[in-house]
Amino acid sequence: MVEINATNLNVFSERNHIIKNLSLTIPANQVTAIIGPNGSGKSTLLKTLSGLMKPHSGKIYIDKQSIDFYSRKQLARKMSFLMQNPEAPGSMTVKELVSFGRFSHQTWFGFNENGQDQIHWAIKQVNLEDKSDHCLSKLSGGQQKRAWIAMALAQNSDVLLLDEPTAFLDIRHQLETLLLLQKLKRDLGKTIVVVLHDIPQVIQFADYLIIIDQGKLIHQSTIQSNLDPQLFEKVFGIQVELKHNPFQGASLTIHGVAETQGS
Repeated sequence: MVEINATNLNVFSERNHIIKNLSLTIPANQVTAIIGPNGSGKSTLLKTLSGLMKPHSGKIYIDKQSIDFYSRKQLARKMSFLMQNPEAPGSMTVKELVSFGRFSHQTWFGFNENGQDQIHWAIKQVNLEDKSDHCLSKLSGGQQKRAWIAMALAQNSDVLLLDEPTAFLDIRHQLETLLLLQKLKRDLGKTIVVVLHDIPQVIQFADYLIIIDQGKLIHQSTIQSNLDPQLFEKVFGIQVELKHNPFQGASLTIHGVAETQGS
């Protein structure tokens, strides 16, 4: 089980200060959701945590070891990252795409039997067994998204970083994906970090919540802690009702747009 810590992260894009002196903890063996308004820096933060982007200042630690200690191949065995809108040639099959997730484990002799088993397992988890040999161009947008998720699963890393994994999925496959993440956490001890937009789904399925706005950390806590509805009004401009049930967990209902001063 792997914990991630970030201290005093600053990330710039050209002249824009995207991530601003941000420190946070990603708890081990939990599903952590990162939420925030559009343009708040969620995707940039995820790329930085994955090692894909280097912060201009600050440090990232994986189980108290600096991320700079790892080679690219070692880091790929530790963390898998699925970006928001990945692309691949339409002629590539589902199995070929998913096999890319095994490259950090590949030897001079190719994939071993365990690697092939991992590919088949990953495809099964996203219910694409009957599409394994189909070209990506023949799949729906939602099926393509699930194929990419399978590639991340095939990497068999301790940490999964997923940028909007439910985007373009219908409601059934959204729920199946979120349940799968919970299953990976529960059964395999994975540490999972997701960027999501559906706040009620976040409250229902995540264990830990991180809210950022304008590149700054606004809040981090467990979902089961007594979240303040005014937090969502302040950051998102919405009126919500939060309920905590010791047996069914937390739930959030959106009642409408918050009134602004002078309206």
